[in-house]
Amino acid sequence: LPPGVVKGVKQFCKTSAYHQLLEEQKLLDQYRQAWAQAPYPPIFVTVNAVVVQSGHVLLARRTAAPGKGLYALPGGFINPHERLLDACLRELRERLRLKVPEPVLKGSLRGQRLFDEPHRSWRGRTLAEAFYFALRPEQQ
Repeated sequence: LPPGVVKGVKQFCKTSAYHQLLEEQKLLDQYRQAWAQAPYPPIFVTVNAVVVQSGHVLLARRTAAPGKGLYALPGGFINPHERLLDACLRELRERLRLKVPEPVLKGSLRGQRLFDEPHRSWRGRTLAEAFYFALRPEQQ
């Protein structure tokens, strides 16, 4: 490689961005190792909340890899005996401490959609059910 490229790569390896990439790769390797003995490739099921009020979309800053420090729609994995909508509401309460009462959220539900692109996550096949909540402007 040209000396300038080598120098640039060496400098990049000293940055926090490089160390964040290493952390994410370690996490992905752990996922793959944990599921390596499964008889079939795992399929993960997640939920996301698209909460909109007065043209503003509620986002969460990710606190862990993958995507640490980036903004994302609130959501997460479902529990084994949980319905998808219940998982979405739980994630809003637990992760964001959203204080909107559950009946108001359920009454604000305007739609849902499954995102099933096979290669959308490096962790493995992940099905993501997104719920769209449109809160009225006067709702706190």
